[in-house]
Amino acid sequence: MSESTPSTPNLLVTGAAGFVGSATADAAVESGIRVRRMVRDPAKIRAGDVDAVIADLAHPDAVARACEGVDAIVHTAGYVGRDPDFQRVVNVEGARVLVAAARAAGVSRIVYTSTVAVYGSGTHRGVVEGELPVNPESSLSWSRVAAEEIVLEAGGFVVRPDLTFGPGDRWVVPALVRVNRMLDGWIDGGAALTSALDVRDLGALLVALATAESHPAQRVFHAAALPVPIVRLGEAADRAVGLGLSSRSVPRAVAEPQLIATGLSAHQIDLIATDHWYDARALWSLAGRTEPATPVVDARAADWYGSLRAG
Repeated sequence: MSESTPSTPNLLVTGAAGFVGSATADAAVESGIRVRRMVRDPAKIRAGDVDAVIADLAHPDAVARACEGVDAIVHTAGYVGRDPDFQRVVNVEGARVLVAAARAAGVSRIVYTSTVAVYGSGTHRGVVEGELPVNPESSLSWSRVAAEEIVLEAGGFVVRPDLTFGPGDRWVVPALVRVNRMLDGWIDGGAALTSALDVRDLGALLVALATAESHPAQRVFHAAALPVPIVRLGEAADRAVGLGLSSRSVPRAVAEPQLIATGLSAHQIDLIATDHWYDARALWSLAGRTEPATPVVDARAADWYGSLRAG
């Protein structure tokens, strides 16, 4: 892979109909970058999107066609379900297929979107890239690490986002709302620190890395905001949508057995009950942007989260 990209490259975004992929493609368009959206389901192609391509990571020929004529790739496609066979096929072998197709097409840069979950459990405060070894605790996290290795060996880049919210979020804010309603409050007052990031900021950071004119020496980056108590994210959603969340504080020793009884894992509880925040200054600096200090749920995100009022 070459050491630089054109100033206005053609960018391929895999998984472009998904939560992170759609935000990434939109961020590229807003920056004046030519974008090819790769989607698996033809029904997900947007009206008027003439450069969309239909390709499944399990089909090398289709992926090869998607890579033709592009200069950089942001790889967001993946499987986050519990089936370990699908995790391997989509996340690991899919990364292998994409890297091979990119090499054959002479693509200059690949950016893979992973997750800070590859570090495993534990209190994480201001973790800098390279400070912690990866410690996957699930087959899903293992598949992410394996995909990272494939991309890094090919000369690509890895971005590990923290919790991500915003339009399209089906996991972070919805989970916080469910937990608050189950407990009628926040674990330890919601004091645990998080560096949760708006998906639109994540998309902009991914595009910045994929299209930077120089080739960064750093290969693995965090994508995160400045740390705030996790209750602040819940309050931001509550103010924007009117969810009627409780402000009561529930001791973790009381909350944890209740939540485990509902099917939450100890790791999932740990994410909202213990400090988990990550130093992302390197990626924000590369993008020439300032880290957000407060979670903001704006009108577009509020429209998305409006369905949470009931239930």
